[in-house]
Amino acid sequence: MRKQIEELARGKFGQGRPVPEFSADKIELEILEGQEVSGTFTIKSLNHIPMRGVVYTSDTRMECLTPQFEGTEVTIRYQFHGAGLTEGDVVCGEFYVVAEGGEHHLAYEADVTKLYADSSIGKIKSLADFTRLAKENFTEACKVFSSKSFRNVLKKEQVRERLLYEGFAEPPFLPQNVEEFLVGTGKKSSVLISLDTKYQEYYGITEDIRGKIELKKDQWGYVELDVDSDADFLIPEKRKVTTADFIGSRCQVYYRIRADKLHAGRNFARVTLKNTSQVQCVEFCVSSGEREKHISRERMELASSRVKLAELYTDYRLKRIVTGVWASESVRLLQHMQALEPDHAWFSLMRAQALLINRQKQEALWILEAYKKEAEDTESPQYGYYLYLCTLAEREPSYVRKNTQRIQEIFRENPDNDILFWVLLFLKEEYLDDPAKKLAVIKERIGQGTASPYLYLEALYLYQHDPGLVTSLEGTELKILRWAAAKKALNRELAVTIMNFAANKRVFDKKIYELLSEAYRYFDGKEMLSVICSYLIKGQCFAPDYVAWYARAIREELHITNLNEAYMMSLDKRSIVRIPRQVLLYFQYDSSISDEQKAVLYVNIIANREKEPGLYENYRRQMERFAMQQIKKGRINDNLSVIYEEMLDEGMLTKELSESLARILYMNKLVCFSPDITGALVIEPQLRQKIRVAFQGNSAYVPLFSGEYAILLEDRNGRRYTSLSYQLEKLMRPGRYLRKCMRYAPDRIEYALGYLAGKENFYAVDGEDGALFSVLMDSDAVDKRYKAKLMPRVLEYYVIHDMEEELERYLKKTDVSWLDKNARKYVFSLLMERKLFEEAYDLLISCGSELADPSKLVVLCSHMIETGDHEEDEVLVGLGMEALRAGKYNDVLLRYLCRYYHGPTRQMYELWETAKKYEIEDPELEEWILVQMLYSTEFVEHASDLFRQYAKNGGDRTVLLAYFNYFAQHYFVDDMVIDPEIFLELQEKLLEKEPLTDACRLAVLKHLAFERNLQEQEEKLVDALLGEYTARDMYFSFYERFDRKLQQKYFFQGQTFLEYHTDAQAEVILHYAVGEEEFREEEMKEVYAGIYASRFMLFFGDSLQYYIEERNGEQTRITESAQITRQDVYGEQEKDSYEFLNAMLMNLTLQNYEELERLALAYEKKKEFTEKNFRVITGQRGEGR
Repeated sequence: MRKQIEELARGKFGQGRPVPEFSADKIELEILEGQEVSGTFTIKSLNHIPMRGVVYTSDTRMECLTPQFEGTEVTIRYQFHGAGLTEGDVVCGEFYVVAEGGEHHLAYEADVTKLYADSSIGKIKSLADFTRLAKENFTEACKVFSSKSFRNVLKKEQVRERLLYEGFAEPPFLPQNVEEFLVGTGKKSSVLISLDTKYQEYYGITEDIRGKIELKKDQWGYVELDVDSDADFLIPEKRKVTTADFIGSRCQVYYRIRADKLHAGRNFARVTLKNTSQVQCVEFCVSSGEREKHISRERMELASSRVKLAELYTDYRLKRIVTGVWASESVRLLQHMQALEPDHAWFSLMRAQALLINRQKQEALWILEAYKKEAEDTESPQYGYYLYLCTLAEREPSYVRKNTQRIQEIFRENPDNDILFWVLLFLKEEYLDDPAKKLAVIKERIGQGTASPYLYLEALYLYQHDPGLVTSLEGTELKILRWAAAKKALNRELAVTIMNFAANKRVFDKKIYELLSEAYRYFDGKEMLSVICSYLIKGQCFAPDYVAWYARAIREELHITNLNEAYMMSLDKRSIVRIPRQVLLYFQYDSSISDEQKAVLYVNIIANREKEPGLYENYRRQMERFAMQQIKKGRINDNLSVIYEEMLDEGMLTKELSESLARILYMNKLVCFSPDITGALVIEPQLRQKIRVAFQGNSAYVPLFSGEYAILLEDRNGRRYTSLSYQLEKLMRPGRYLRKCMRYAPDRIEYALGYLAGKENFYAVDGEDGALFSVLMDSDAVDKRYKAKLMPRVLEYYVIHDMEEELERYLKKTDVSWLDKNARKYVFSLLMERKLFEEAYDLLISCGSELADPSKLVVLCSHMIETGDHEEDEVLVGLGMEALRAGKYNDVLLRYLCRYYHGPTRQMYELWETAKKYEIEDPELEEWILVQMLYSTEFVEHASDLFRQYAKNGGDRTVLLAYFNYFAQHYFVDDMVIDPEIFLELQEKLLEKEPLTDACRLAVLKHLAFERNLQEQEEKLVDALLGEYTARDMYFSFYERFDRKLQQKYFFQGQTFLEYHTDAQAEVILHYAVGEEEFREEEMKEVYAGIYASRFMLFFGDSLQYYIEERNGEQTRITESAQITRQDVYGEQEKDSYEFLNAMLMNLTLQNYEELERLALAYEKKKEFTEKNFRVITGQRGEGR
């Protein structure tokens, strides 16, 4: 730029200036919150003239990395700083390009946004966008969900949604997480599965086959099902089904049936498809045999009748019905069965047995005789049964022995027949004489797998008559006795026997316990009760199912070791009962039970305090101590919460207790009845870390400090759910103890979180509680976002309560990166009010000047200027200019800006004008403005005022000359209207003989040509200048305006000047014709840079037609055409030869012959005189055509 000024001062004017073209009309940027973005734009010279210049920006956020440039095509690099900006902010500004021959503006706009994930449907900017993506492409939605940019989808006000996301974003990441997130945020409901059929059957399966189960889901979304089979012959091909297996809304689950795993008859299986929220089952019936066409009603009735027949016989043998009733009902039932199946001889034989036992012998004999006549197979079990019936009809011993022997022979051939085995029990003498032997074979038969109730009856009959036959409570004997218990068929003697054997049992067996329980119905004495309770205690059976036994034993005042403890350990932890007085008295002095059982005991004492006030008072001290111990251990559950509420009083609180109470005061009981849930993840906005708790049974305990939280339930595979229902129960009332606990344990964040939760503002917070804020703000356990939310309110609290020391401490240490824009403004305001200028300045640097209003900017900048080293600081200059543009400033700021600010010409000029009002002068600023104006040719309206001030202050001569030359050149060449005082300055310099360029000298000459009534000095100056330039053969059209004498003196009177201006460095050709002549052409002479001239001698009435052609290589163009006609009229003053001739032509044209004659005579006299007294000198100046 300086080089250009020096050339201008020497009178060297460029032959042309570049025509710049920008690569963009406007730069549009998208910048991420708090980030930076870099870019470029190019400037190209369309006319290939090299460009030089500088680039400024309108905003300190936009940094130009290429502040200077040179060339015919240049790339300008920039970087936009987005620190402190948030989504939705728009920063508009301009690049100011100051180049040779012009000052150009390029607008830019920076739109601030967050980082959003790209997807097939565009950027995902909201939950609605994400839901649409998940519906169209769930796999892609999972990728977006797992990306870091997904957090930006959630808006500030979507607190629950953000908490849910933080929970589901925890590893392991599963597609199920996305489904549950969408369900939890209310964007969809859970996917439900249905089956086309819930029952399938196959028959005739002789080789492996493949089948399928048809599933249908009710809507879009992710679903995952575990597939399981309970039979080894049916094997699912997949153990897991997911959304990927569905085509549309349907899915086929394939399975294989293995023929080699099928047993005879029908095989049953169940395939279960389930997840945590739903279960679907398909039942299967598979057989290798052919399907029966149908199961007849008759067969079903027969099966039912057989069961009834056995029940009737059982009741008969147990003497619950008399013989007649049993016989008549059995006969009727058998007749019905016979009618259903007429060819079944067994039914008629059984009817005969019933008749024989009921002493209806004749009817029975008819049946037996009829059977004997039709019997064909005398070796069959049926025939053996017939022989047995004959022994009932005929009791003669030899006959009986004979038939018995025959039956035994048939049984040996049919050993699996239970009927023959049963009848031999009544026929063989060895069994009749030895009940123990009889019992032994029955037990052996049952042990081999026989389940016939008739054998169980015979064994029971033997036990009832001789309980001594019971040898143990194991194996088959236990099975027989349990069958008897189920049939309610024990007796007192058997009960005592069972009791005696059980008393010696060392290992608990639930089957024996159930047998004892039934035996107690027959022998309910204290001895039996004692055995039962001892057996339970020995087996560590402490559960609500057993508490009734212990309670009964206590009422009976039985002395059983650990009975009271067993009672307490068996009580349901949630039950409220009236505990026996003996137990209460016992535990008043002996507390050997666990803390958990003590809690149950104490809760029941509290519940019954009105009925047992004395016991309540006796236990009070003990319960108080227990409560304190449990609190110190940090324990909490339903029972403990009741005890704490009852026992804990404000007066009991100490520092140690308050420290411990903080861990349990905000505990809630979380209950979920889904059996798959094993834990929970709790996310609260106040805490940096998530809380993971394990379930015990169906409950867990979680701390909750406010109404804002998210709870995700977890199964054993780590899958998390928000769609499953759960219950929350607050266990304690924090408000009852909070204030005193805060005073004893002010450093516990639990109290601070609970106390501040839900408070809209802190006006209601007492001054003494201000320490709570320090607890939260200084704790690493508290989330930074929560701290940022609290910070403005904390600072406001300190302001209200005049806590300046705390306020200043937090102002200096605040991490503003987490604060929103309003909070940052508030922090800046407080910093300024407390004159913490360094911190305020750093805040503006990191977050942007938008935080400060112009007035505060002035104060801040002034302080930084006065306390700094006064060196140039680009940020400080930028902040100062922002204030100035907003109309706020002071003398300190103005002096600093005058010294260091460089920018667009108009803004520098406005700075100069403002500084001038404060009588602040800065020649360097004035010079910079002048140089930049001259360089760019962009002048402000009152540039002359600035120039005069600069000249007055002794400005640089080079700059002054450049200024004069610039305006002189443009006035002379382009007829620019310039400050008249420039001419006076130039005239003065010319008169003082100062060396000036042609531009200045010719500008003065041209100016004087248009002036009237020139002073003597001015006339002399014109004469001298005309003499100089006519001597140099430099003629211009404005010469025609000079006095006739000067025209005569310098020999151009009467000449017509044709002057042509152009910027192009081209050959200029004039084509002309005078009157009726043909056109001629000649090259016009460049008399000055860009000015071409030709002279013609035209007389009155002559017309000159012409056109001008510019030639540049092979390119030509006609730029101007016109016609000039001479119509000058001269007065009566003395005429030269040209004027005589011109006047004669005019009178000839006007037909004024008298005047024409007079002029002709005068011309001849003048010519004669001239030829006589003068001679012609060749090469004379003023020669024209």
